[in-house]
Amino acid sequence: MKLAGKKAIITGASSGLGQAIPIAFAKEGADIVFSYQSNDEGAAVTQQQIEALNRKCLSVKVALQEVTQLQAFISQAESFLGEIDILVNNAGTLTRHPNFLEISADDFDLIQAVNVRAPFLLSQWAAKQMMKQGRGGSILHISSASAEVTSPGLAHYECSKAAINRLTKSMASELAPYHIRVNAISPGLFATNLNSHQHQSNTEVWQQRCARIPMKKAALPELAY
Repeated sequence: MKLAGKKAIITGASSGLGQAIPIAFAKEGADIVFSYQSNDEGAAVTQQQIEALNRKCLSVKVALQEVTQLQAFISQAESFLGEIDILVNNAGTLTRHPNFLEISADDFDLIQAVNVRAPFLLSQWAAKQMMKQGRGGSILHISSASAEVTSPGLAHYECSKAAINRLTKSMASELAPYHIRVNAISPGLFATNLNSHQHQSNTEVWQQRCARIPMKKAALPELAY
């Protein structure tokens, strides 16, 4: 029970790694508020598993690209938990295109709003709360190997993850005096909904990606905790 008594907020927790994270935290004793955008069934599963562990849990349906909805989510989380010890900025999105030239302004703006602006604003709020509480805390960004590795048609997504890596370093430097740790992790290849178009229907590409892994296979979210 490493997180006994801790209060955690996790974004994008209705499937994949996002679902595994709050369940793992609950197993270690944390109370949870999590967000999701559209997967009602997945969110219900996440909440049921957390509550089955006798932990408090609130799920909030929110489009993080909408600032007013983001602010409402913050208010609900603060009211439910009272305090915050951990923030995990997991939610992310991407759109796929044949190449760089086909990426629209709308798609670029969506990716930056969800993948960069939302974590930025949530982190500002969480850091202020942690500073008021005076006992430090932890902010974790879920980045991606795409911050360093390029693929056709994903320039807008890749630069959003590169921005998250730089944001992490900037925040870590500024918040360290308040005992607030800020880190980013870049998960390897997982079989999740985000890449289901490959591991379910484009097996040749999936096998090529797996071939670059020493064990020649992708991970599964449910085995991450």
